[in-house]
Amino acid sequence: MAIITTRTGETIADDKDMTLRHLAETNRSRLANANLRGADLRGASLWDADLRGADLSGALLDGAWLDFADMTRATLRGASMRDATPAGASLRDADLTDVDLRDADLTGANLDSATLTGALLDGADMTDAILDGPILDAAGPIGPDTPWQAPGIGM
Repeated sequence: MAIITTRTGETIADDKDMTLRHLAETNRSRLANANLRGADLRGASLWDADLRGADLSGALLDGAWLDFADMTRATLRGASMRDATPAGASLRDADLTDVDLRDADLTGANLDSATLTGALLDGADMTDAILDGPILDAAGPIGPDTPWQAPGIGM
């Protein structure tokens, strides 16, 4: 049974009310501080969603549409975001440790002060991404197809 809770333990939804995918696929979803650990959101439409401070550790977000989502201070440790589209999203201060971002579209995303330790970035499009102060310790692999056009990267 899928249960979505806030960090204070308040239940937002469970399978009795609606499916997790139905809730998540509502554009402009308000899921700030939600516990979405291990959630299967593959291919979900989370355009302009409020995911500030949400815990998405181990979540499956492959192919998800996250355009302009606010994931400021979200925890995505070990999540899979292959082929996801967080273009223009805010990932400021987000924990992206060990996240699989291969072939993701991060065009114009704000990764200011995000932790990308161990993130897989091969083939990710980071054109015009904001990368002021990201933690890139051992991020990789970064292949020849990964565009790094934002200033100050020094790769």
